[in-house]
Amino acid sequence: MPTGTPLTAAAIQNLRNKAALHASARQRVKQLEKENKELKAAVARQQSRLEEQEQRIAELEAMVRKLTDTKTRWRFFLFGQAKKQASPNRKRRQPKKRSPESYRRPKPEDEDITSRQELVLDVCPACEHEVSASQESYQTWVEDIVFAPKTITEYTVHRHWCTNCRKLVRAPLPNTLPGMHIGLNTMIFVLIEHYCAKKTDEQIIKSLERYHRLTLSSGEITAIRHKAAELFGDQHEEIIQAIREAAVVYGDETGWKIRGKNGQCWILTAPEKPATRFIMADTRGAGVLDEALGENFQGVMVSDFYSAYDHAGSAQQKCWVHLLRETHLLARGDPDNQERQRLHAELTRLYAAIIRFKAKTWTKRRAQYTETRLTNQLQQLADTSWTDKECQRIAKRISKYRRQLLTCIRHANVLPENNTAERGIRPVVTHRKITNGSRSNKGAQTYQVNRSVMETLRLEGGDLVAKLRRTLYQSAWKTTAPAIAS
Repeated sequence: MPTGTPLTAAAIQNLRNKAALHASARQRVKQLEKENKELKAAVARQQSRLEEQEQRIAELEAMVRKLTDTKTRWRFFLFGQAKKQASPNRKRRQPKKRSPESYRRPKPEDEDITSRQELVLDVCPACEHEVSASQESYQTWVEDIVFAPKTITEYTVHRHWCTNCRKLVRAPLPNTLPGMHIGLNTMIFVLIEHYCAKKTDEQIIKSLERYHRLTLSSGEITAIRHKAAELFGDQHEEIIQAIREAAVVYGDETGWKIRGKNGQCWILTAPEKPATRFIMADTRGAGVLDEALGENFQGVMVSDFYSAYDHAGSAQQKCWVHLLRETHLLARGDPDNQERQRLHAELTRLYAAIIRFKAKTWTKRRAQYTETRLTNQLQQLADTSWTDKECQRIAKRISKYRRQLLTCIRHANVLPENNTAERGIRPVVTHRKITNGSRSNKGAQTYQVNRSVMETLRLEGGDLVAKLRRTLYQSAWKTTAPAIAS
């Protein structure tokens, strides 16, 4: 536009519009800058919060891993190690083919067959038409049980004068005990059902009613157990003496309630006798063990690391399985802890060496050399500078019991683990869960006597029923005559 030329109204209006647009744009830019600043602040806050959440997630994941490891440890402790999932690329081993005979029951021997019958037809079982004479035959067999009802026998007992004894005498009642109206078979049934099958009084009563039509009360069931404990007295004393004279005794203990209060059930078993003694006590103290083994016990005591066993016998063998189980749980609970992994691996290697040594027969000199070598290796393991507190605790135990862990090297008849006692006391644990212990001191004493005698008879092998019948009958009647089985 030429200088000095007056602006037209349209040009002035156009400039005003541009100025207004410019002011509006500046206002909009300021607003956008403000919003951008606020958004940046919000993004920063969200970023900070996101970092906090990520940190919290990491903490929670660590807690979950710890809880999962604890759950895995307790699951392994209670139920054993879970089966590993097989790799899909792993070549499966073909199962061994079974013979056709393995799918059938074995054929009984001729002397085991109790009766023989011949099945002959006169008419067809389908149409009832007359059939011909037998064209062929074959033999088969059926094994079954008999639900026999109770029997009631009335005896007329005659008394006779013995000129030698100078008194009236009578014949012993067959298959029963003096002063009892319940037969010996029923007593044995009650004892086996209670102590072997771990059934309650109510279950035993129902079994007798259902299968044998014999009605007994709970009081009679209890009286049978008390009577058996009384008659087992001599056998129980023999078991006590056998344990005290044994060369090797395996021991363990578990909880057992007596009169509703927490008590203990101890087991001492000597497989070479064989003899097994159960002891019901109010305490877990070493005094119970001292009384059970006697002052002159010179055998080897095999046990876990409970300190009550430390002074029992001339020597002790501590259980390797308990030690390895604990280190395995520690290593499995923290897979990233190299010290725990190393400790468990070293102890496993030493235990494998002991097992290999026990599998062969060695000279006394070789046994002494092996014991010295393994003792030094255990001491070196204990003297290692462990930083993990659990490893330090295990190392102290190894240092304290390094010689007791290797007693089995010197004694060929001593096992390096205490599974013998563990297996022996397991039925008591199951029975405790069912019965919740003993309701009286007399009940606890009865349990320990009956359980000890019956477990010892079971370890001896043979027919348990026949042994119980002979023991009870001869003890009750003070005779060597056998009871009449019926």
